[in-house]
Amino acid sequence: MTTRRDFLGNGAAAWAALGLGGCWAGARSLLPAKALAPSPNYWCTWCSQGAAFDAPVLADRSRRPKGGNATRDGIDEITAFGKGGYASFFPESRSELYLVYDDGWDVPYGAQPGQRAEFAALFPHPQRFPSFSGTPAERLAQLAKRTEDAGWRGAGLWVCVQSQAECGHPDWKGVSAEEEWKRKYDWIANAGIRYLKMDWGDHCGDVAFRRMLSRLRDEIAPDVIVEHCVCQPPLSGFDAKKGGGSGRRFVGPEDAWLRDLERQVLPFSDCWRIYDWYDPLVVPQALDRTLCDLKLAEETGSKAIVSTEDCAYLGAGLGCAFGGMRGGWKTGHGVFPDGQDNARRLREIDRAVRWARLAPAFGPTPGYQVHWSDETLSDSWQVTKENFWYAPAHGKNVVQAAPARVSRGMALPDVKQKGDAAPYVACARHPNGAVSALALPRVKDAAWVTPLADVALRATLEPGVPLGVFGRFGSLTLDAAAGRRVLAQDLADGRVHDVTDEVRFAGGKLTLPGAMLARVGKERDNDDSQPGTLVWIA
Repeated sequence: MTTRRDFLGNGAAAWAALGLGGCWAGARSLLPAKALAPSPNYWCTWCSQGAAFDAPVLADRSRRPKGGNATRDGIDEITAFGKGGYASFFPESRSELYLVYDDGWDVPYGAQPGQRAEFAALFPHPQRFPSFSGTPAERLAQLAKRTEDAGWRGAGLWVCVQSQAECGHPDWKGVSAEEEWKRKYDWIANAGIRYLKMDWGDHCGDVAFRRMLSRLRDEIAPDVIVEHCVCQPPLSGFDAKKGGGSGRRFVGPEDAWLRDLERQVLPFSDCWRIYDWYDPLVVPQALDRTLCDLKLAEETGSKAIVSTEDCAYLGAGLGCAFGGMRGGWKTGHGVFPDGQDNARRLREIDRAVRWARLAPAFGPTPGYQVHWSDETLSDSWQVTKENFWYAPAHGKNVVQAAPARVSRGMALPDVKQKGDAAPYVACARHPNGAVSALALPRVKDAAWVTPLADVALRATLEPGVPLGVFGRFGSLTLDAAAGRRVLAQDLADGRVHDVTDEVRFAGGKLTLPGAMLARVGKERDNDDSQPGTLVWIA
């Protein structure tokens, strides 16, 4: 069993010593068959819950809630384990992902946050999972077993950060919050639950309560991964009264309270999630939040791994974890006229999972700090009541910004744009030597578009060291010695291609054409995913 202790403090295997790449020059795949060190990556049900009532798995439409939160009511035994349900998603990757059951799994149908005593029950609710029986720990064990039997790495749980005893639930009368959670951690440990996603609740912003939850985990269920994050506005640097602000999480007064809270929680967190986003502006939001979280983790001496939520390529490209939300059903989260929707970009999850086999997520590490440019880029979107739930932004042209260039463990890249706009560009060198490069799209003409740019990494690609390339480039250049074969493969486990004749060695540098990277990196696509390519110098 892979446990929390396998990835804390990096734990990256010395894959280079295995001689990968060069000895596989004639093999079917350049990818190892399994992860060389585990990453705390997962897929969670939340966005798909919102699409459940229009999905084939729920043929009985009469179950659609008449009021309340339909998304919360989209999780139960049918949507999870019925034919075509959540447990059947990502057949090529789920053995390397936790399946996290999100908000709603442990409360009655129709439950609202005002029904405080119902939340944080922490066992599958009988209304939703009627075939599960026995004690709370036995019900949890059945959930964990069903999940692993379906081929997932393990089961994770969304957790409401509060105490039912404090809320007056009769089952916990006369019990302290700490004693309540001791018993619940005992359930978790005995059931074999692997991941806890701590979210909102009465004690959401209570540092002492969260510290207690992590301490009890250490004492009772030490192999369980605890992800902390606090509720926060879905727009970064946004002044709800004025409708403006910096547009960034890491600068400006609007989000200073969140940065201060994060500084206190990060030191005892295993993972920290960048939290929810606004779909059209997800790229600058996610990029700026990720560098903010990485920098604060470095400043506080935390070992926490940052999770980029559904931004799988961002996680892969910067050595972070991710918590995917896109699924096999159209989620309705796409607001662009052409219907762009994360459900049409599923291969990106497969590629991010496979890159993590070679370059697992890592926490703050001396010599591998995050850096970013003074230059920023920004995208904007006119928010309406119809396309976003966040009322303070209705009727406003919202701007979100992020540094134009970000790096981790290496110097910032050089970017030469080829048109009237530049992409966001990120790159990283992993502690085990692996190199990654990432070009992220911009919002243009009511669509996500990645402007092509010639990108030069200030890094040397040695023979037998993997390079992961995500997104679209005009070209990508690195330092490299000439006279070698160059191999490339779709990270979705495509064929191995000898692309030596398509690349250029000159002046101690290797230049990879963007057209080649896009062609190879989308070989196994059956959707709208961005390319993801594995490159080796053999």
